[in-house]
Amino acid sequence: CPRSSHGARRRMTVALTLRCDGRRDYIERTVQSIRACTTTEFVDMFIIDDSGDPDYAKWLDETFPDFRCVHHAERRGLGGCFKRSLETVINHTYAHYAFMVEDDTPLLSHVDLDGMAIVLDAHLYLSQLMLMRPPFNTEEIAAGGVFQLTPDEFTERTDGYFTWVEHNRWYGFQPNLTPRRAIEVMLDKSANFLELGVTDALKDADYRFGYWGGLTDAPRCDHVGHVRSAGYRW
Repeated sequence: CPRSSHGARRRMTVALTLRCDGRRDYIERTVQSIRACTTTEFVDMFIIDDSGDPDYAKWLDETFPDFRCVHHAERRGLGGCFKRSLETVINHTYAHYAFMVEDDTPLLSHVDLDGMAIVLDAHLYLSQLMLMRPPFNTEEIAAGGVFQLTPDEFTERTDGYFTWVEHNRWYGFQPNLTPRRAIEVMLDKSANFLELGVTDALKDADYRFGYWGGLTDAPRCDHVGHVRSAGYRW
């Protein structure tokens, strides 16, 4: 992945959480992309394993020894896995930000996590900065992308150096940088830990949401998860 230079940066404390549920080829590709497309030194790296499969758990431990793997003895589903990732950040790292990734969303280009943290630090009403993916479902493909579906609901902003898009629609599970303060709200206030549940909790706390980059930028991550793992549930 190409890298861009933005000059000297103050050190940011970012932890990486990677959620997975048994798809070996997906997680291998995504880990490779994170290593290629980020330059931030993560203070902690976690894999949250919701496979419930001892063989897969053993493979993760052996394949990614630089990660701390958190294994579920029984599957908790998408919401339960996301909740565990939030709990892991709060209870097992001092990081002020979490770069949160799913196993089937490899990065496509350099991700400036330090720049994202600077924007989040300066705009405390933002609960995340998410990476845009290519259009995935029928409606998005027909419209030409996520922003094109409801263009009036997305606003491009800049501080003269960084550019991002703000909106009030959802907290998304695509690769994103989330501040610790928003993680605390989600854990404390969410009725459930699917996207709708955490979105409602964050809106109640007057948070908004954001995408990194501009309205016409190329996608910064992919979504390759066309095949779900056995036993998948929400």
